[in-house]
Amino acid sequence: MIITLEASYSVMDVYSRMPLILKSEAYERWLDPDNMEPAKIEELLHTTCLRELKRSPVSRLVNRVENNSREFMEPLKVNVSAGSRESNTKKA
Repeated sequence: MIITLEASYSVMDVYSRMPLILKSEAYERWLDPDNMEPAKIEELLHTTCLRELKRSPVSRLVNRVENNSREFMEPLKVNVSAGSRESNTKKA
C-alpha cells in the first residue's frame, strides 16, 4: 500500500498527488507493532512527513525498462542561456 496526499508546492506542477514520505525520526514509531491507536498514527503521518522535494531533470532514457543504470538518474546539465537541456549520459 502506498499512502498518498495532496501534492506540495514543490511537485504540484507534475501531479496533484504525492506519496507520503516519513522523516527518518518517525520510522521507529511507524514500525512499532504496539502503535495501534488511530489518533496517534494519524498524528504521526501529519507531523513527521516530508512535504517539499528536490527535483532535477533526468534523461528520458529512464522511461525505458531495459535502461537499468544509475547513470540515467544523474541530473542533466541545463544550458540556461539557450534554454535547452544537454544530456550527460550516453545514448541507448
